[in-house]
Amino acid sequence: MIGIAALYIWLPEIDLMGDKRAEKVLEVYDTRAAGWAAGKKTFVIYSKYGWTNRTQDKAEFRNIYDGIIFKDGKVIIKKMKAGTVEVNSIKGETMVYGGSGGQSRTKALIDLKGDKRFSLLTCDQIRYNHGNNTAVFSGAPRLRSSSFTLESAAMEVLYDQKISNLSGKVQMGTKSRTGTDTVVRSDMARLSNDTYDTRFSNNVNVSQKTKKALCDFLTYTDSGGKLLLSGRVRVFFKNASQMIKKERAENLKNPEAKKALAQETKLTCGLFELSTKNSNAKAEQDVVVTQRLRQARSDNAVYDDDKETKTLTGNVYLKKAKEWLKTKKVIVYLKTERFEASGGVESLFNLKK
Repeated sequence: MIGIAALYIWLPEIDLMGDKRAEKVLEVYDTRAAGWAAGKKTFVIYSKYGWTNRTQDKAEFRNIYDGIIFKDGKVIIKKMKAGTVEVNSIKGETMVYGGSGGQSRTKALIDLKGDKRFSLLTCDQIRYNHGNNTAVFSGAPRLRSSSFTLESAAMEVLYDQKISNLSGKVQMGTKSRTGTDTVVRSDMARLSNDTYDTRFSNNVNVSQKTKKALCDFLTYTDSGGKLLLSGRVRVFFKNASQMIKKERAENLKNPEAKKALAQETKLTCGLFELSTKNSNAKAEQDVVVTQRLRQARSDNAVYDDDKETKTLTGNVYLKKAKEWLKTKKVIVYLKTERFEASGGVESLFNLKK
């Protein structure tokens, strides 16, 4: 049960209403209100207006210019700005919704782990249950950490289980110092409150620079800025010229080379690792790269954006027209448009300007 132990510090105007037909018993203006449970503080609200009923099991505050919510005496939500806060001690809930100070949405800093690592969150509504330590953020919640922005239709934070569940139009965006933007979309996601690692599922797709990928599952590792795609991974490059520098693609003179570069390139594999800090990528498990009539198969493939190379290793097969080539390794130098095969190779071909 939540009781309001301290309702105000300074009350310039108080209206006491003895009419039993009215739910309000006490009105306050420009006040600080605090709630307690089991000897621990549960909330502190600074508002322009508020009221409570006779039994003090219900209270409402409006135009909140600062607010704090506690879990086991520790701050988990602070600097909250909202239009309205409703406290119901019978249900053990604090409801927050609307904006304040000209803003249409609720804004606050939240700590998911309890280690004073606060992230900015905006939403339409917050429902915090003090009994089971859960918070539901609804109305397109948007969480912004130091490394990513996470949005969804709804977000449920289970503080005791240390996880957060997101549903409906989930989208995560990251941006590196090199300017590489990465966007992940899915129907569902689960975030670890401890590490901020996130697992996406259901209609997962990711886009980055020259690449777009579809898969069944995607795991984001926050500490390393890595994305691991799994389950029917399909990676698409709109055309191969996007994998080389723009000026090199424009300077190609060979008509066949230009035609090849204009074709969409598709890569399928079992696992695909992508860095959010640059455009480097690594593919594993039954890697197949297809472009027009050309096809390459291998166990592994690595794309290095800085060196502009693709390296295929492990049971490598290349197909051009009807001819197959088996080798131990193939390095594709995108700067010089050259394929270099090594280890038991019968032929070598170049993509010349």
